Amino acid sequence: MDLKGTVAVVTGGNGGLGQRICHALAAQGCHIAVVYAQSKDQADGVARDLEKHQVGAVTFACDVTSPSATRCSAWSTAW
Repeated sequence: MDLKGTVAVVTGGNGGLGQRICHALAAQGCHIAVVYAQSKDQADGVARDLEKHQVGAVTFACDVTSPSATRCSAWSTAW
């Protein structure tokens, strides 16, 4: 499957498994929205790290366990 130019929203993207998922997708050319509930600094670090794959990477704070919070701005992101 060709992922180049697509966008992935990775919840928990600043955690261990989430980071690995972000990097695997970015290595395939997928732009990444790193969604985190805590630790903005860690999420920002992941996003900076993803730039080595020459893809766009942004971070969004969003508690995906809260139905009202899932209406966060990450879902309206466009590259």
